[in-house]
Amino acid sequence: MITETHEGKTWLLVRNDEPFIMVPAQGWRLTHVGRGIDANGRPMVALEFDDAGADRMQQLTQAQDGKPLAIIANGVIVSAPFLRSTGGFRSAVIVGNFTEQEVEDMITALRQGLAAPAWQNTGAPLPPDVNDTRTLTPGVVLEGIGADVENKAFVSCLRDLAQTAGRQYRLVLTTKEGKTLEPSYYTSLPRESGQLWEKFTFDTPRLTWKLEHFQLQSRPAGVGAVASSPREEILAYVARSPSGVIESPAGGGWATSQIAPPGRYGLSFDGQGDYLYIPDSDSLRQAAALTIELWIKPQFPPGPYKNRPGWALLGHGGYLGKGHVTTSGFGIRLHRSDDEPDRVTTEYCSATGPGINCVGVSERLTNNWMHVSRTFHRDSYRPAPGHPLVIGRFVLPTEEPFQGQIGEIRLWAGDGGRYSGIPLTGMEPGLVACWTFEEGRGPIARDISPHANHARLGSSIEADPADPTWVELQQDTRPASDNVPSESSSGTTQTQPNPAMSDVTASSPILRPAAEELSGRVVDPNGRPVAGAQVGLCTDKLGIVVEGGVLEPWRRSDAQKGRSWRQTPRGGSGSKASRRRASS
Repeated sequence: MITETHEGKTWLLVRNDEPFIMVPAQGWRLTHVGRGIDANGRPMVALEFDDAGADRMQQLTQAQDGKPLAIIANGVIVSAPFLRSTGGFRSAVIVGNFTEQEVEDMITALRQGLAAPAWQNTGAPLPPDVNDTRTLTPGVVLEGIGADVENKAFVSCLRDLAQTAGRQYRLVLTTKEGKTLEPSYYTSLPRESGQLWEKFTFDTPRLTWKLEHFQLQSRPAGVGAVASSPREEILAYVARSPSGVIESPAGGGWATSQIAPPGRYGLSFDGQGDYLYIPDSDSLRQAAALTIELWIKPQFPPGPYKNRPGWALLGHGGYLGKGHVTTSGFGIRLHRSDDEPDRVTTEYCSATGPGINCVGVSERLTNNWMHVSRTFHRDSYRPAPGHPLVIGRFVLPTEEPFQGQIGEIRLWAGDGGRYSGIPLTGMEPGLVACWTFEEGRGPIARDISPHANHARLGSSIEADPADPTWVELQQDTRPASDNVPSESSSGTTQTQPNPAMSDVTASSPILRPAAEELSGRVVDPNGRPVAGAQVGLCTDKLGIVVEGGVLEPWRRSDAQKGRSWRQTPRGGSGSKASRRRASS
């Protein structure tokens, strides 16, 4: 009988044969051990396995699902969790009511007990203010050192895959204080002629006077990940956390808003550095033209505004070099002028490498929501593949942080916005991403499109000072605004009356318990969407009537089939309600 004491409990070894064990001698490897956050915001240990390890974990879980498992490193029990299958076996997490120190102790023990080959320094240290390309080692060429729109330092390289076959590379950063930082994120993209573009991002600003040097390192390939990618980190969090919202009728998606923009919930930015982070993805990268729509309500400090920077609304890309930098991507910023205190200018900027070209659109500043819309054509700016899109920051760290509220954000492939006056289902043609903020809480804002471009609040999944605040937009929960923002790819933020809704009450729609709320939209007999109309679940006998802007349950006779709604204009006493077919 073999026993071991762990956390005051004595554990008895019950089985020590396959498939009830996993030991490195079986030929598998633990490729990554790191810290994470579980769905309840508690620290946890995140593990990743190679292919052989994933197969072993699947066998072990099938044999021991729901039973305790002792994790042993260097002959000591590190943890004794209960196995719980979630259907994926390449990664695993150890969750519980751990303190930060307990998680760090487990990570250290696991790394020491199941250590991959150590990284070895390759070549000479690299000064932090390098402003040119150079060969770091045969097959690895420095592209540049810079900062992306999140204002975090990064190093990018081009690697010849044939010359560097069998090796894995990374750069680490040493500060003036003598602290060595490993890359927090790793991004790679294939390039032509057998090259791989690699980006190593560090969790620190690019302040050259605080940085000592960068150092290239290498180790045998196939023993683990260099670092997590930001997109994979967000997708992993979403996969293991409950949605907390109703799924869309199409299935697999997040609840769509029942209300036209700005919607029921939004995010408030404090003007001190709050931002929303969207990692790069194929869907964001491949569009030849990208149209961005935002519903914003900015807040500005009192003047004077002369010689004062603007306010950053959006940025994609970053810059390389020092002094005369090379910029890439595009951005949107806001400006105020002392000469026109009642107006605001929205500037749409394209980075061209040596500089930034901006076009400004001025409008009268009111207390209403602004609809910002602009199409950025890829041939008009220097592309920035591998760099994030950040709401609340600019291409260069020259503008003040955005202050105010954002109610909804939409991204489209191609020219011009669509469906500006109505809520989206997430399945509209050309939709690249849409953040309705309908979840109203949490560290992630879900993208309702199939592309899963989920956005992270602040600088990490954990709560931090850069997190915007979730807010309920009480005054804007009507079916559709009496002023529908006009659509234009030239960057207009003007509003215009909506005659289709001028006779409908602006009171908040009430969905009675008899009808279950689902997403969808009403279309007229010609198939055109009806601005701002609401829908609900309908069965053979239960439908919805829209009376004066209020949704009421409507029971149809057994002889009636099909799905229909009616909408009664306000003040239309005695008039027949028009019937409209609905899709849900």
